[in-house]
Amino acid sequence: MKNSDVEIIENLSHNNEIFDIRWRVTTLCNYDCAFCIQGNRQDHLRQAKGESPALRMKICDEAIRLIEGTKEYDAVKFFLIGGELTILDDFPKLLEKIALCNFPGEILFDITTNFSQDGDYYCRLCDIIQRKARGKKRSLTIRTSFYSDKTTKEKFVEKLLRVHEYAERNRLLESIDGERADVAISFTAGAPILNDADYDVLLWIRRKLEDVGIVAAPIFIRNFETNVSPAIIEKLLESNEEKSVRVTCLDGGIRMYSNIQALGMDLDGTRVFCPEGYACDAGIRNIWIDAFGHVKRRPTTGGSTSLGNILDGSVRLLDSPQVCFSDHCSCSQYGRIEKTNPSDEPNA
Repeated sequence: MKNSDVEIIENLSHNNEIFDIRWRVTTLCNYDCAFCIQGNRQDHLRQAKGESPALRMKICDEAIRLIEGTKEYDAVKFFLIGGELTILDDFPKLLEKIALCNFPGEILFDITTNFSQDGDYYCRLCDIIQRKARGKKRSLTIRTSFYSDKTTKEKFVEKLLRVHEYAERNRLLESIDGERADVAISFTAGAPILNDADYDVLLWIRRKLEDVGIVAAPIFIRNFETNVSPAIIEKLLESNEEKSVRVTCLDGGIRMYSNIQALGMDLDGTRVFCPEGYACDAGIRNIWIDAFGHVKRRPTTGGSTSLGNILDGSVRLLDSPQVCFSDHCSCSQYGRIEKTNPSDEPNA
């Protein structure tokens, strides 16, 4: 499928009743991977010089103010990413403060981590949602990543299963009113795919986790040289994972993909899909907050993507879909992308 063949891309997992917030809590990371799934690591390290616990708490307070003032939506999906946010001493406090806020609807937390802390740390995050936030509608997804140069696949799976078992045991505890706690904890496992051997490791991890319902999925590394055979690429893109992206081509044909990353990655060096020149609704019912409170439609720099700064009350969401000027989908929060012929950059 070529870019010129695409008419409409729809994210079937996107829910118009949910307000999405994606906060890059920190740009710091305790790993020094040759690649970085979050982008340019050196840029992140330069940006991190201005970070502080006090700044993070201010952003957290303003995000809570925004959530509590949300009347249009019954639920908020709150993505918390880095860098690696689990290296921050104050991160559990930030999570707890958001979880205990007065938003009456459901808050679905989604944490991305390299899973480098010990198992007790992640059990503590589960406790915040399952015990301290009991009585409120809260859920937590912990997205773990396996890195073969940092740990073994056996240790990775063992720790993940232990934390999963802990969360499941606590789920059975009764809440204050005698009813089962209104919480849900789930886990996913990801593994970077740089060569065919990595695919075999992914399959091994998947087999070990499938009995408890933990999904193991590939992590596609963009702009990094890989050595993945065409046969494996096809298996990755056409695997039997849950499909969330539907592509309608100009000839009326329809193709399904597991996610926008799978649609856009070019493991074989050939661009599959580039969203540049297409209009999407990123920035309408979702926001991206960086480590300094700047709010954008998408995380990358460049283009007129600013929606204000959460620290000074200047945040304004868009009223209509705007054209994307990125060569890859860097926000993954869109609801619909349509073919268009832009002449100007979007107004912020």
